[in-house]
Amino acid sequence: MSRIYELLRRLEEGGSNANEMLLPGWPGEDRERTAIAFRDQDCAPDAERLIVTEQNRLAAAEAFRRLRYQLEQSRSRQALTTVLVTSAVPREGKTLVALNLALTLALAVSPVLLIDGDLRQPGVPAALGLPPGEGLAEALERRGKWRDAVRRVRPYGIYYLPAGVATTSPGELLASAGLRTVLQEAARSFAWVIIDSPPLAAFADSLQLASAADGVLLVGREGITPEPELRHAIQALEGFPLLGMVLNGGAKESAGYYRGYSLPQLAAGKDALA
Repeated sequence: MSRIYELLRRLEEGGSNANEMLLPGWPGEDRERTAIAFRDQDCAPDAERLIVTEQNRLAAAEAFRRLRYQLEQSRSRQALTTVLVTSAVPREGKTLVALNLALTLALAVSPVLLIDGDLRQPGVPAALGLPPGEGLAEALERRGKWRDAVRRVRPYGIYYLPAGVATTSPGELLASAGLRTVLQEAARSFAWVIIDSPPLAAFADSLQLASAADGVLLVGREGITPEPELRHAIQALEGFPLLGMVLNGGAKESAGYYRGYSLPQLAAGKDALA
């Protein structure tokens, strides 16, 4: 067991119970009240296997509530509305973390927007069984109205901005000033904005997204994420608002596709994870 994982376990053992805490207010009373004709979109029936609920994964649901509480506490100390979820390497469960975090936040405060920021290989459509469609890429390419592409996902009550299809380099699109404009506008319209992104090891896309987000969560999978890649990811996020790390796959509450989550207290930043 690496030193990093040992630290994450100690942080988890000292975590607070979110059910015992009052949720602090979020700094968004001046949200834009723009009327938007959201299109309702139904998830595929088998998407339920990936969704954490009290009924199917009690321990994992509690872990996500704890993470929600930790984010709310971070927001009481700093401006925090747009949160990027990334990982060091592929297949660490970052899309499922982003999705379930958005759903858990939406249970406490609404509205919550989930943005698929992976313009190369979007993961949210497959997870929820949603068809592809125009989204972030088209808004950045054409400087269009990103709100027109937002969907309201039934039955879970979150809002979703697809990645869309980029006809130019995704890296160039995400490096444009338009990305910051989209995230700033979204932060004025939604209580929380959660962004799924590509792994850090693959492209610079996640760093572009991180530069425009208020905070970053780094996802790792217990026993899977190589320690050198994890340390490299932390170093790559030097100077970015790293909130902490989510250790995925630590809870052994259920078998099958999805083992559950072991979520530690949010660390203060990269120094606490080194």
